[in-house]
Amino acid sequence: NQYYCTMDKFFWYMDKANVDFQKSKSDKTTFEAGADLEESNFFSMHEEQDTLQFRSLLATYDLKLQTLFCNKVEYVRVGDAKIYPDSMKVIVRKNAVMDPFKNAKIVAPFVTRFHTFTNADVNISSRKKYEGTAKYPYYDRDSNLTVLTMKSIKYLNSVTQAEGEIAQKDNFKLSKEFDYYGKVKIVAASPGIFCDGSTKINHTCKSFDRSWLSFKDTILAKNIQIPITENPVNDLGRKLAVGFLWKNSASMDSVTVYPAFLSKTQGKDDPIVFSSAGYVQYNPSSLTFQIGEKPRLSGLSDIGNLLTMYTETCSLTGLGKISFGVDLGEVSADSYGSIAFDNAENKISMD
Repeated sequence: NQYYCTMDKFFWYMDKANVDFQKSKSDKTTFEAGADLEESNFFSMHEEQDTLQFRSLLATYDLKLQTLFCNKVEYVRVGDAKIYPDSMKVIVRKNAVMDPFKNAKIVAPFVTRFHTFTNADVNISSRKKYEGTAKYPYYDRDSNLTVLTMKSIKYLNSVTQAEGEIAQKDNFKLSKEFDYYGKVKIVAASPGIFCDGSTKINHTCKSFDRSWLSFKDTILAKNIQIPITENPVNDLGRKLAVGFLWKNSASMDSVTVYPAFLSKTQGKDDPIVFSSAGYVQYNPSSLTFQIGEKPRLSGLSDIGNLLTMYTETCSLTGLGKISFGVDLGEVSADSYGSIAFDNAENKISMD
């Protein structure tokens, strides 16, 4: 059966169909290993399986079926993953073909244990190859569980990778502050999940339109930071505004400054008074959404623009470079300070 088993110093080779079990009175031979066995005791001799191996404490070989029934198998190591078979059973048939695992658990990488997959249906082909489907338990910052479907999981390019897709109708949340739909990819070496889709910020402020934001980045569930480019767009590729803008109008009476927080612009070419880019995050201690570069958000630096939306008052403040959008001819001027939108009074002030 192209497998051999080691029991202490006793070698049991099973590479031929006519293995002679002299002590067996039937076509089945059962053997048991001690519970203190720590190393693998079954090794594949198939040249394409690259010494695939595992440990079984109780196994039966059926000579008639040329099938090896292994029990008490904790896991099978493939690449960077440990695959835990359901009911701790592994069946190896003729030519070293292992039965597909149903409802298995996968931990990858097995050293750092960044990711755990459940309900996995996988085929193991060698010590460095497996593939199938699985479920991924996603826990958000508040430990709320959502089970994601991975349409594929495999060991590829020296790392376990899993891919899935979340539909908009699924109402999935990266956290209660961030809705999400789109593609998800898990590369086991990274503790986060890679998202290629759109997010929508959850708040109750009617002053700001809530639009889907398109992005690509690796997200950490316990500290969600969504990248914001200098020219953000929604899921349909349309421009979004971040900060304060002039409302472009032919009538001087209609020229005003209005606030926006990942919202649709009121006019197609409204000039920017203040904007911020980098990442958007939610601060649960201050109940605010903030947009800025990571050092600015973490408080390690006061350089760069910072935009803050207060979810309780629905006010908006910006700190940094302010552009008045005025052509001064031969003179240029850079202005820095603060700009704020007071939602209660519906007024914007600058300092």
